[in-house]
Amino acid sequence: MCVSSVTGRLVDEKAAPLGADLLVTVCGNACFYGTVGADGAFTVPLRYHVPVADYAVSVHAGPARASAYFRVPALVGEAAAFRAPLVVPLLPSDGPALKLDRTAESVASMGVTLSFAAGTVVMLSLEDVEQKELGRRFRAAPIAAPATLALDWPRSDPPEQLYAFAPFEALFAPPAMLSFPNRAAAPAGTRYGVYAMRALDTEKLPAGTFDRVAGAQVSGDGSTIELDAGAGLSTLTWVALYRE
Repeated sequence: MCVSSVTGRLVDEKAAPLGADLLVTVCGNACFYGTVGADGAFTVPLRYHVPVADYAVSVHAGPARASAYFRVPALVGEAAAFRAPLVVPLLPSDGPALKLDRTAESVASMGVTLSFAAGTVVMLSLEDVEQKELGRRFRAAPIAAPATLALDWPRSDPPEQLYAFAPFEALFAPPAMLSFPNRAAAPAGTRYGVYAMRALDTEKLPAGTFDRVAGAQVSGDGSTIELDAGAGLSTLTWVALYRE
C-alpha cells in the first residue's frame, strides 16, 4: 500500500511529553526517518508503497530511556496514526559494564542476571558503540504496568513480568542466559514462557513482535525464575514472562 506518513506521540511514565532529542524511524525492508517535536509528537513521512504489516516504528531512546519497536497501526486512508501515546520507559542511570573480551561473565541489574560462557562473542549496536562506556553497561528496567504500553503481545493479555534492556539489540553467540526475580512469588517449579521482542531482521519481519525463545522455571528456593538448561537469548531487547 502507499503510505503517506506514520504519526504518534512519545511520553514518559507520567504521560509527560518526550521532546526533540529522540529519533524515530519506521523500518522493515527499508527505513524512513522522522522528527519529534517539543510536545512529543512525531511524524515519519514515507510517501512510498510498502507492506505495512512488515513495518515497525523504532524509538531510539538511549541512553537514558529504553529503545523499542512498535508495530505500525492499520492505515486510515494512506496514513497510520497511533491512537494512544507511546510510553518510553526510563532505564537505570548505571549498571555493570560488559567486558566484551570473550571471558565468562555474570552481571546483574534490578534483580535480573545476565550470564554467558567463555568464548561468547558480544556485538553491540552502532548506537551503543557511540555511547562508549555507558553503551556497554547492562541495565534492566522492570515495567510496572505493561498494559499501558502499545506493544504487540503474543497473547491476548499483557505479561506477568516485562523488562526493557540496554544495550538494546546486543547480539550474543552462543546465546546468553537470563534469570529473573520471582516478583509474583510463584511457587517453586512454576513454569514460564519467555518471549523476546523481535529486533530488526529483514528475514523475519516485522520487528516488535514477541517470539517465544525459551521456557523457564521458578527455582527450588522460590527466589528466581531460571531459563531452562540449553536455552538462551541471542538478542537483548525486551523480555516478557507468561506463566504456563
